[in-house]
Amino acid sequence: MVVKIGWAVAFAATFVVEAPLYLLGLRGVFVLRRGLLVALLLNAATHPLAWWLTLGGGSWWRFASVEAGVWLTEGWLLWALTRAWSRQCALPLKDALGVSLVANALSAGIGLLLQ
Repeated sequence: MVVKIGWAVAFAATFVVEAPLYLLGLRGVFVLRRGLLVALLLNAATHPLAWWLTLGGGSWWRFASVEAGVWLTEGWLLWALTRAWSRQCALPLKDALGVSLVANALSAGIGLLLQ
């Protein structure tokens, strides 16, 4: 069964799945409000293009490539934002990439289950 949803619903669902994981990864770095803002910025930076690139479906390679790009982009942005906004508690790049990997793997997996 294929579930067809619009971009806004997909964006909200992605945020609901990923935000708690980003908050967990950012504990001790940012207060709750700043952590939610970071999670929102990360999703806003990557979700529209990822949605557009995978809109027509396509191959597993295309899906995997888009998801890898989202993971790396969000990981790098997470690292950069923690360095810019909290120099004392900035996440190391490997930790930012790890948090991004877990968050995006979970949301991508849920998306695949709905397909």
